[in-house]
Amino acid sequence: MRTLGKWTVILSFVVGFLGCAQKSTSGFKPNSEPDGFAGIKWGAPFSEVKSDMVESRSISDPAEPNVKIKIHYTQKGDPLKMGEAQLDKIEYVFWRG
Repeated sequence: MRTLGKWTVILSFVVGFLGCAQKSTSGFKPNSEPDGFAGIKWGAPFSEVKSDMVESRSISDPAEPNVKIKIHYTQKGDPLKMGEAQLDKIEYVFWRG
C-alpha cells in the first residue's frame, strides 16, 4: 500500500446529522474549531493511524462504464457517538487513497 499524506474524513451522514445535532450556532467562538476528528489531527499522514484502521472496499455500479473501487476505513474501538447521537458507522477516506 502506498504511503498516503493528507487525508479527508468523509461522513455520509454529515448534512443530516449536523442539522439535528447542532442546537444553536449562537455559542460559536471564532478560532475555536477542533484540530482534528476522533483523535486524528487534520492533515496527519495515514501511516500514523494505519494500525488503528480496518480497511473495507466497495465498488460502484458494475453496469456503469467507469467502475471504481472505493477504499474506506473504520477505526478500531470507535465509540460510534457524536455528542449524544449514537451512530451506525463512521467511515474514513484518505486523500490520494
